Amino acid sequence: MQLVLKQIKNLRSQVARAAVYVVGDMFLTLKRNMESDVEKIVIPLIHKTGDTNKFLREDCNLALDKMVEGISYARTMSILTSEVLHHKNPVIRTTVSRLLALITDRIGATRALAGSKDITEKLLPAVAKMAQDGSLEARLYAKMTFRTLMEHPDFDRVLKKHLTPNTLRNLEKVLDQVRNSCNVPPSPAVNSGNGSRYDSRAGSRYSSKTL
Repeated sequence: MQLVLKQIKNLRSQVARAAVYVVGDMFLTLKRNMESDVEKIVIPLIHKTGDTNKFLREDCNLALDKMVEGISYARTMSILTSEVLHHKNPVIRTTVSRLLALITDRIGATRALAGSKDITEKLLPAVAKMAQDGSLEARLYAKMTFRTLMEHPDFDRVLKKHLTPNTLRNLEKVLDQVRNSCNVPPSPAVNSGNGSRYDSRAGSRYSSKTL
């Protein structure tokens, strides 16, 4: 594994892409057996989504989607709500916001707002932060997450329980925009087969009036 991780950081994009592909395949094949090393793997992948090479960025996003499918949501949530949530690069923060939206889409509002320490207590503050991010795309993905969460009948109550009054005040306009939205955004997944590819750049197709 260490050899593969080293190649993800290789300056030659073709070598790095090959290593990323291997890691993605490992997530699909080994699934939770990867959890012991998952943080060492995921953090470099997330960082590489901010690379200047667009093909490498897309490969990393695809590998991260496979990670979401293979690793426990609680473990993934723990990583996404760590330091990468506060990264200086807006593209990397957008990746984090997209993955939060993807996980929420996968588990649904009921599980996301069940009140667990591993999911709810980490997800809500993180999405609230992303909804106020300087990156338009990061904010759009956060709105997608809130839209999913609003399907829960106790959304407002759970939100008040896990966010500070000041954060709630700052989110009022954002939440109103989501509630008043008519258009349903696409899945936050990055598809490698048929269907729409939705990476961190695709959010620019939606104006701030969409959500």
